[in-house]
Amino acid sequence: MQLQEVKVAACYESETNPRGKDFGGKAFDELVASIKEKGILTPILVRPSTIKGRSGEHFEVVAGNRRFRAAQQLKLETIPAQVQEMTDSEAREAQIVENLQRQDVHPLEEGEAYRALIEESGLTVADIGIKVGKSETYVRNRLFLTNLAEPAAKAYRKGEIPDTFAVVIAKLSPSAQAETIKYVKNDYRDVDLNDLKKFIQDKFSNPLAFQPWTKDAAI
Repeated sequence: MQLQEVKVAACYESETNPRGKDFGGKAFDELVASIKEKGILTPILVRPSTIKGRSGEHFEVVAGNRRFRAAQQLKLETIPAQVQEMTDSEAREAQIVENLQRQDVHPLEEGEAYRALIEESGLTVADIGIKVGKSETYVRNRLFLTNLAEPAAKAYRKGEIPDTFAVVIAKLSPSAQAETIKYVKNDYRDVDLNDLKKFIQDKFSNPLAFQPWTKDAAI
């Protein structure tokens, strides 16, 4: 890995950036203002381009797209970068791990990122825990969240159900999730975790038998 100044004009955003290409808003404006005053304090991560027509001194931005976009807006000529040879798989893994370091990452988004690491990079739950500095139990609970059907996931993102409810509901079949969400929404002020578990036990005689992520062998 080399730390060097690379030309902003020679860099381009990765197509697999987990955060997409929407970098507007107050937080981005504050980043631009900070860079204008203090410069870029944390180098971006790039790899030499593997795209035909962009060989030579061209670089794909693997991590640090917001800093790169800010440098473009400020019309900086160069940007500090760690230049590293990486395969597509290694680059994708680095992007996911870097995205997980955000303070505003939602638990469901976190679970989806862990699942991507398992499916795309072949990592185990233990591997992920080491990479992100979390316990295996923590990672498994986040992975459980990816079992939420879209209506339940939407309610969770909107803050209509708390984390503890989401983990329990994620263990149900999609139809059972829908009924449980309806129960929670109708009686949320009076429902605690024990109430939720009792409702599930009384209402459903056959909760989802297969619960992914319980064992590495099941992944």
